[in-house]
Amino acid sequence: MNDHASDGSDAPAPPWWIGWLAVTTVAALPVVEAARIVVQRSHVVLDGDQALLELGVRRAAQVDQLVGPYSRVGIHQPGPVVFYLLAPFVRILEPNGPGLYLGAIVISGAALIATVAFLWRHLGPGAALWAATAIDLYCLCLRVGTLREPWNPYLVATPMVLFVVVWAAGITGSSGAGLWAVVIGSYEVQTHIATAGLVVTMSVILAVWMAVRACCGPHVRHAWRHGWGPARITGTAALVLIWLAPVVELWRDQPNNLKLMWDFFTTSHSTPTFGQALKVAANALTVMPFGYHDYVLTLSRTNTELGIGASLMVVGLVAAVGLGLRCRQPLSLALAASAVLGVVLGVISLWRTPGPVFLYFAVWLAYV
Repeated sequence: MNDHASDGSDAPAPPWWIGWLAVTTVAALPVVEAARIVVQRSHVVLDGDQALLELGVRRAAQVDQLVGPYSRVGIHQPGPVVFYLLAPFVRILEPNGPGLYLGAIVISGAALIATVAFLWRHLGPGAALWAATAIDLYCLCLRVGTLREPWNPYLVATPMVLFVVVWAAGITGSSGAGLWAVVIGSYEVQTHIATAGLVVTMSVILAVWMAVRACCGPHVRHAWRHGWGPARITGTAALVLIWLAPVVELWRDQPNNLKLMWDFFTTSHSTPTFGQALKVAANALTVMPFGYHDYVLTLSRTNTELGIGASLMVVGLVAAVGLGLRCRQPLSLALAASAVLGVVLGVISLWRTPGPVFLYFAVWLAYV
């Protein structure tokens, strides 16, 4: 994929410092919040899901955590990668410190900073600044409290932004980005299985598309044979490490978590109506621009707000497709496709949810 977008004009490229301004703009909020947590070092008493999460983190610090966060339906999420990511921060601020909160803001912030840095690298500083502006609005609507909350439904919200951007780069020709999209998607699925419908479908589309390109394009075949650079090497290593613990758990526990998940999802359960699923999805899809409140089970959006939200999404989709075609920038078209997939697969996933469906299942849909 080209490092910089081309619109066929001779306009000068934005100065290099624009890229650093973009990264700094996005980094400011998580860095300030992380610094505040470290300086205050408040004594924290955890309960509920957060307490269970910290227990898992402490087991991960002993390299003895093989399953993901506990689910309300009696199973665990598919993998423990989030525990291992949070473990260093809990150790830094123990005992009884806000290490989980520090880890949460670092994960959330790192995903958004990586998104802007990635776009800077591939599309130039101008695109990075546009992305930084959108991401700052996203954070404002999602709320800082959500970004620092150590709860797995919230810990997948900002990495989903990174996932779709890297996925779009993989679709448009970057094999290294495609591999890292699967790595980031693995984190998403392991942390909260509500993302599995979208992540798995998009990963299959990516794999099929890249296989077709590898078979049909001689230049692509040459790149695959001789292009094992740092992105592919580190991505392969990360993918193996992420799924190592669940594979070990298959042999250690009887019955193992995969068997329990299979039994649960192949058993008949009551599911919400399509209308209920659509309403929850609409609430999540309109986090931008109408905001979000931590821990709410639903939001009371008015019909006017829902209409405005839908109109903004349509306008954004048309603009992304139009600019992508005019500027001959396939990444914009791929991002538009990821948004459509998010809406369709998000609603379907919520519709097939066992039991009642709540808003926190769908906060990750705010990326659209």
